[in-house]
Amino acid sequence: MMPANATAYLILVSAPLPPGILLPANLPAPPVGHTFPLLIAAKNILGRGAGTLILLPWLHVSRRHAAIEFSVLGSWEIEDLQSRNGTFVNGQRLSPQTLTELHEGDRILVGSPSGIGSVELLFTSQPTPQLTPKEEHDAELEMNEFRNESVTEFFRSNSPHEVTFYPPP
Repeated sequence: MMPANATAYLILVSAPLPPGILLPANLPAPPVGHTFPLLIAAKNILGRGAGTLILLPWLHVSRRHAAIEFSVLGSWEIEDLQSRNGTFVNGQRLSPQTLTELHEGDRILVGSPSGIGSVELLFTSQPTPQLTPKEEHDAELEMNEFRNESVTEFFRSNSPHEVTFYPPP
């Protein structure tokens, strides 16, 4: 549990790539690594709709997807706001409208249960957590793999013409 005076953050760990494919028109996407400070005296709403404190403008994210707040017991808690695609903490799907305590280093997945088109956030008390070289390498490999799969699938499903990929997938 974090001390009552601790500030908490969400750090964008991964997001759908390329962003233009899964974003509603005219909404800027925060870059991977972006830090969202959480407010102790507020309900921090995550979503793609207007008025959300943590704007995640991808289509698999509901307008009001989840909320994180500091409880009277001195812990941070997350709640799924009956989102369409669900909210997951460390791989476990949250029951809608049920508070779940967050701990340092928890991974929050917002969006599709398959992970495709989802947004992953890290819950932390450090605004810029240090990754080990192995974690950085693994994250880079994962992002490259996702990027290649997403772009290839997008063009295959949206192109009326045959497309040749170099190198072939």
